Amino acid sequence: MNREQEKIETSLKKFQDITFNENEKREVHSKMMERIEKPIQRNWKWDIRPVLSFAVVGLLLLGGGYFLTQQIINSEETQQADEKEEMNLISPYEELEKEVAEKLGGPVFIPYDVGIPLRSAIMLNHSERTDEEKVIIGDPLVVSFGYSHAQIEKEDFEEFAGMKERSGDELMLLYGHYIPYEKQDVQFGISNKELLHIDTITLSLMGEERIIEGMTVYYRETKYMEVPSIRIGFEIDNFIYGYTFHLEKMTEDQAIQFVTKAIKQINHKRNQ
Repeated sequence: MNREQEKIETSLKKFQDITFNENEKREVHSKMMERIEKPIQRNWKWDIRPVLSFAVVGLLLLGGGYFLTQQIINSEETQQADEKEEMNLISPYEELEKEVAEKLGGPVFIPYDVGIPLRSAIMLNHSERTDEEKVIIGDPLVVSFGYSHAQIEKEDFEEFAGMKERSGDELMLLYGHYIPYEKQDVQFGISNKELLHIDTITLSLMGEERIIEGMTVYYRETKYMEVPSIRIGFEIDNFIYGYTFHLEKMTEDQAIQFVTKAIKQINHKRNQ
């Protein structure tokens, strides 16, 4: 037996000679159990943490997804309800529409709830002068509607009185009061295509083609009575609709919004 083996054997004999009373035995047992249990507890905590994190993230994603989905659904329902409510509004110009339709020979649609009040509706009739300087009044050519925020002044009444004196029955005021174009935000005209000259039809439907609410419209920038303006025109059921926007009072975006709302109302009424 070499020296190392003798040391080990001597140590073992000494360890065997060690004796413990009852309290010491319980203390040693308690410490041994603590050392055994601690690694198990650490391992358990280490394993459960990623699982809990994954579960929490999953719940947040599911909850967020559900919330987002509900927001989208609610938004769409609100938008549809708003559009339905908008389309169900009763036009305040129904009686005027009936009168204009009777004179022009077909259904017409007057924009309403467009943020600008309708101030006037004037009908221009076809006229013919004879050799005896008599004026023969014929069919209505166009009904012109003026939308404006401007106040009507005394000179506006005087101007219309002078126009009536010169034209006689060519002009007929159907609604409101005359207001000159310089004071109008929007001028809107309806004409029966069958009563118009081909040059007038061509001029009314001239410009860049665009699609608004499924309708082909003709857009162009122009000058009307020397005022920079936007003209948007289209044809429905053999009637020509023309919108002229005063660019010093309306922007291009506002003009497009006006026509968009008008066409929505037209489509809704035609589908009823």
